[in-house]
Amino acid sequence: VVSTAATRYIAKVQGAVINASHLTASGDTMRQWMPQESLSGEKFRPGLIPIYGASEIGSVLGATLMCLCHIAPLSLPLRSPPLPPPSRGSVTSILSRIVRRCWSPYQITPRVHCSRMERLLPPTLLPKPDRPLSPPAFYGWLVSALRAEGRGRVRGKTLVSERDNPAPAAFRPDKIFSGVLSITSMRITDSGGYEEDTKLATDTSGPKSATRQAQYAVLQVRIPEKPLFVDAHRRTVIPEVELSELLAVYDGKTISEDLQGNHRRMTINRLPKCLVIAPVRRTGTGERRAHGIEGEVQVNTVANNPTKLRYPSSLDLSPYLHPQSKDNTPDLPSYSLQAMVCRENSGNESGRDWSAYVATYDGWRKYLSGGVVETAPSMSQILDSDPVLQFWMPRSADPANVKTEAKLEAKKEEPRR
Repeated sequence: VVSTAATRYIAKVQGAVINASHLTASGDTMRQWMPQESLSGEKFRPGLIPIYGASEIGSVLGATLMCLCHIAPLSLPLRSPPLPPPSRGSVTSILSRIVRRCWSPYQITPRVHCSRMERLLPPTLLPKPDRPLSPPAFYGWLVSALRAEGRGRVRGKTLVSERDNPAPAAFRPDKIFSGVLSITSMRITDSGGYEEDTKLATDTSGPKSATRQAQYAVLQVRIPEKPLFVDAHRRTVIPEVELSELLAVYDGKTISEDLQGNHRRMTINRLPKCLVIAPVRRTGTGERRAHGIEGEVQVNTVANNPTKLRYPSSLDLSPYLHPQSKDNTPDLPSYSLQAMVCRENSGNESGRDWSAYVATYDGWRKYLSGGVVETAPSMSQILDSDPVLQFWMPRSADPANVKTEAKLEAKKEEPRR
């Protein structure tokens, strides 16, 4: 015999709407099937159902997917159409199921598994003793997989069938994070007979400069390594750097070097709906001991950079836009921080401890790797965190300004009686 609450839950999962008197369940019966509270003592609610995996990379996937579930341009279309049938090869379908279960008001299990997403990871992303999986690497693979599936749907290929498509063909999840950069590069060569008086000169065999446009899904900024110093009271002072200083590499004036050693200037030509910034903190190499199959081995790891990153609550992107960009308008909205993935323990080289901060209409929430969702501490402690991925949304999409929309969305998901 199937209980009334279970019958209603099964009907909701299948996308059906049952409005019968004999299937009407009371609130007390429904609450028996819902998780009462998390491990921290806080009641579960839609949008904050923890996501976790059984393997050691579950912390990386859980923290990153929790942030993606709170990106409105991505989560709302994935929750709107009927629930698609199970699919083993569709990343979009699996992502849609994770987003739906994270926002489901009738989640029976207190957590959402991401084991299907783990099985889709390529061998190059699987963690190794000298190269653990990081949230930026997983995010880059996820956007690439969504882009490949989106192109297959638009071009009519058999990569994703109509049955496994959880969203309309016009919906491209990768377009939400995709922007355009204008890159002006100049080739340089070494001139001079000795190493000590080597000079940089423009290569005369080709054009002096070339401007091209390239798509980006994440803006990577490198945190410089600054030395520690001691003040007059013999206290160690940790150096700090502002996010605006790191973004100066995209102002079109600052010269940087690419992988081939050529000089280049970059500026933003088009802004995405969700701007993703990846601060690169760790530079240099070190040594540590790891346990391998043949016993204890010595591997190379990355040294820790103690420089603190300071970022504002509102980000003005007008200094980094191209003068001829369509987004460079006087009414350009400022961007606010929506979610971020942080390194919970900076001294842990294994990269297994990750947390996520998400902004809701009633404050910030913190998601821990153990599946705990709790109220985030004060804003000063959030700003002192060690982020590796930041998701910025236009100011008009700030959760504090869409409280009415969030209430309407929660009311729409209530069962019909």
